[in-house]
Amino acid sequence: MSLSREYDNMTVLIDPNKGTPAFTYFSEYGERMKNQEYLELMVLMTICTTSVIGNSLVIAAVMKKRSMRNPTNYLIVNLSMSDLLFVMMTPFIMTTRITVNWKLGGFLCRIVSYIQFFSAANSILTMMLISIDRYRSICIINVTKLTTKVGAVIICCVWMVSLTMTLPIALFSIETHITQWGKEHVFCGLVWPKEANPDIYFSVLALFLFIMPVTTLIVNYCRIFNTVRKSSKVKVIKVTSKDNHKEQDQISSKQIKLLKMFVLIVALFIAMILPFFAASFVVLFTDTMTSTIFTWSVTLTLANTAINPIIYGYFNTKFKQAYKELLCKRCTRKVGHERSISNSQGTHTDGE
Repeated sequence: MSLSREYDNMTVLIDPNKGTPAFTYFSEYGERMKNQEYLELMVLMTICTTSVIGNSLVIAAVMKKRSMRNPTNYLIVNLSMSDLLFVMMTPFIMTTRITVNWKLGGFLCRIVSYIQFFSAANSILTMMLISIDRYRSICIINVTKLTTKVGAVIICCVWMVSLTMTLPIALFSIETHITQWGKEHVFCGLVWPKEANPDIYFSVLALFLFIMPVTTLIVNYCRIFNTVRKSSKVKVIKVTSKDNHKEQDQISSKQIKLLKMFVLIVALFIAMILPFFAASFVVLFTDTMTSTIFTWSVTLTLANTAINPIIYGYFNTKFKQAYKELLCKRCTRKVGHERSISNSQGTHTDGE
C-alpha cells in the first residue's frame, strides 16, 4: 500500500494562524484518484529522463563542434542549462508526491522552490535576448554582429538578474508544521512575514519576468515577420552577380527556418508556463488551489524542457547532425574499425 493512502480520506489542512485552508504545494493531503501518485511518477520520470538526455545533447553539440560556437547558439546553451536546472528538481517533487509529508529538510525546501523560479526567469529572459538577436540580424541592415565576449557578458547579466529577483523565494520557503487529525504534517511552502506584501512582489515579478519579456518577444517577432513579408529576402543587400543572388537566397531560407524554430519554441514556452504563473497567482488571492492542480501546472512546465531539444533537431540540420554523431559515436567507431580491418584484409589479399 502507498505511503500516501493514509491521507486519502482527509480533507484539506487548515492554517491555524489564518483559519483558512492551507496551500500545501506538492504535499497532497486530500483525496486523490486511484493510483494517481503512480501516474504522476511515471509522467515525471519520463519528462525528466527525456529532458536530461535532450538538453545534455544540445550543450554537448555546441561545445564539441567548433562550427556551432556562435553567440546565438550560446544563448540556446544557456536556455538548455536553465531547463536542466529546472528538471533536476523533479526527483524531489516525485518523492513528495509519494511520501506526502516533506521529508527532505529545510535546506532543500529553500533550494527546490528557488531553482524552479530562478530557472523559469532565466529561460524567459534568454528567449527575449534571442528575439532581440534575431531582430537585429534580420531587420537591421549591416548591423554589427553580436560577439562571443559581449554575449557572455549579457548571459552573466541575465543570471544575476534572475538570481536576484527570485531570491525572496529562497528566503521565505520553509518547512511548515501543522498538527491536525491527531498527527503532525510537514510541507514545504512559502511563508511570508506579516510585514511583507507577497502580492506586490509577485506582481513585480510577473511584470519584469513575464509580461515585459513576452511583450518584447511578440513585438520583435511581429517586426521580423513584417520584414520577411515585405521582401523576398530577409536582408536587403545590394548584390550584382547571379551567384551572389543565389547565395543570399540560401542564407535567407536558413534565417526563415531558424525564425520558425524560435517562434515555435516561444509559443510552446508561453503556453506551457502560463498555467504555472496562473496557479501561483491563484494561490496568493484565493484558497481554491489544490496540490494536484499545482503539481500538474509544474509538470506542464517541466514537459516544455523536454520539447526544446526535439525542436532544435527538427528545424536545425546542424543540431540534427550533431545529435547523430553524439548518439552514434560508438556505432561510427565500430563501423570505422570494421572497415579498416576489411580494407587491410583486402590489401593483404591483393598483395598475395
